[in-house]
Amino acid sequence: MFHQAIDMIGTKFGKLTAIKQVESKNRRTIWLFQCDCGGTVEIAGADVRSGNTSSCGCIKRGMRASVLLRKAIKLANRKTKRRGPPKIPMELRFHGKFKVDNDTGCWLWHGMTHCGTPYMKSLPSKINAKKYAYDFYVGPVRKSASIFNSCGNKLCVNPNHMMLLEEWKVYKKGQKEAYDPSTARLDLKGQRFGRLVPIQHGEYTKGDNKSTWVCRCDCGNYKTVRTKCLTKGVTKSCGCLQHETFGGKYVGKFRKRVLKQKGELCDICQSPRIINAHHLFSQHDHPSLRRLVCNGVPLCLDHHEGFHTIYGYGYNTPQQYMEYKEKQLCQKKPKNELQTVSLN
Repeated sequence: MFHQAIDMIGTKFGKLTAIKQVESKNRRTIWLFQCDCGGTVEIAGADVRSGNTSSCGCIKRGMRASVLLRKAIKLANRKTKRRGPPKIPMELRFHGKFKVDNDTGCWLWHGMTHCGTPYMKSLPSKINAKKYAYDFYVGPVRKSASIFNSCGNKLCVNPNHMMLLEEWKVYKKGQKEAYDPSTARLDLKGQRFGRLVPIQHGEYTKGDNKSTWVCRCDCGNYKTVRTKCLTKGVTKSCGCLQHETFGGKYVGKFRKRVLKQKGELCDICQSPRIINAHHLFSQHDHPSLRRLVCNGVPLCLDHHEGFHTIYGYGYNTPQQYMEYKEKQLCQKKPKNELQTVSLN
């Protein structure tokens, strides 16, 4: 049965473009194709349409050349006892390891680093990328020299942002002279940080450049605290919170006696998690009762802090504790009542 040949003139298959039909061999139609590399080749149309052939052979030749290049590199490395790819000029390697930030003008290094400092691999040792950039663009620098960044970014290798130690000292001295601590402080007056409420600015010391605040604690004491310790939650009280939570000379023994006599479960929720000994009469207002076991009640950390957030840390009475306990127990009653109604 006679089959009419498919017209493929102008059709592209991979890198091959059909030009004209040449002849037929063994009942297969042969076409003349032109490759993107500029060469021409005669191939059967069925082989091109099935995807078996997509070029004149340039793809395989390129792959074969890359294999031969790898073998040549390995052979050269064996002779010179050197491993890895062929040596690339240091200038090209340096310019290929950073990206320019258009906003700040920094040359951000994305290559190898050691302790936050940019480095480049080199035999027999590594090279500091900052010193290489300074030496290449500005001038020679000794190996022991220290280089600092005026932009504040340690990964910046822009030589315009670099300073030697002498220049850096002059730069920092000018910054300290222009520094005004009164305008640099945060306004934390009236805000609450745990048990502390800042009242006024504390004394500023030029030695450590730290701003402080005079804070009033809920227990009535005053304490001077650094601004950083307040904002990061490091300091939350004048010391009374740590004394009550972890115990001091008296609170630690008082807690052990209360838990031994009244159990190690919370008096409200019966939970065994982080039990503290709560004073029914405030230990600050009644110092004579602070060691008596009858004045203590075991409470978990959540209920202990919840009570003092409502009633404060001074002038506490047993009546306040009973009111707080009834409120906490009443919050659980409606759920139980609904369950009993649904069962009946």
